Amino acid sequence: AGGFRQKALATGVMPFLVNALVATASRSGFLAFCVGGLVFNFFTPRGIRGRVRVLSVLGVVLLLMVSGALYWQRVNTIAAGGQEIEGVDTGSGRLDVIRAQIDMARDYTFGCGHRCTGVFAREYMPEKEFRDMREDQTRTSHNTFMTLLVEQGWPGAAFYVFLFAWTLSTLRAQSKLYPDDDNMFGKVL
Repeated sequence: AGGFRQKALATGVMPFLVNALVATASRSGFLAFCVGGLVFNFFTPRGIRGRVRVLSVLGVVLLLMVSGALYWQRVNTIAAGGQEIEGVDTGSGRLDVIRAQIDMARDYTFGCGHRCTGVFAREYMPEKEFRDMREDQTRTSHNTFMTLLVEQGWPGAAFYVFLFAWTLSTLRAQSKLYPDDDNMFGKVL
């Protein structure tokens, strides 16, 4: 769907998105890129599969073109699976952040305000989580649901659940627009 202008715009934005993915050196972003690309290709309606496959290959080629050795070193830490390795950020402290956020959410039912996870982190987390950090640095969340729960309280968590349910219902409604197509999305939802 969409005219030439929409398709050209979507294609033209791709290099900027891939560059942003590489510039952030986010392991989660890389995993989202891979899994999202596979899911998108899996659920693509038959009529546009060829174009989607070509654009997906171009996206991978673009990622390989703009990424360097430092990016791939960072991405390779995914294989560490959260182990604590000297001098390497493997994400091992994220479970400690979530545990601290659960305690914060208990103490601040209606939320403690924007970015309070970082403000209260030193009070709720073990000191070992800050040993390689300056006094003015802190730990923050990498989990959207927990961030909303802690910072906006149960209304923020309810909003997240509502948004997730709305997204699923919208995707389901969109899949019904192609009832005779063999896309898997209609079968899953």
